[in-house]
Amino acid sequence: MEKVFKSEKDVREVMRFVESGVKPGQLKAQADIDRDFLRRNPELLKNPDNQKLFSKSELKKLLK
Repeated sequence: MEKVFKSEKDVREVMRFVESGVKPGQLKAQADIDRDFLRRNPELLKNPDNQKLFSKSELKKLLK
């Protein structure tokens, strides 16, 4: 039987879709733009909505 999810990326994409209703790749370019902006302005990561754009490990590095 074939695996339902082939990778962790598949699982993350499904979880994002469940949480936001946005299909994988639909707003990828905008999300990348937002992440780049937030990396340059980490003080804006105090907002929990902005934190959702990052993995836990990257968020931890940015908040240091």
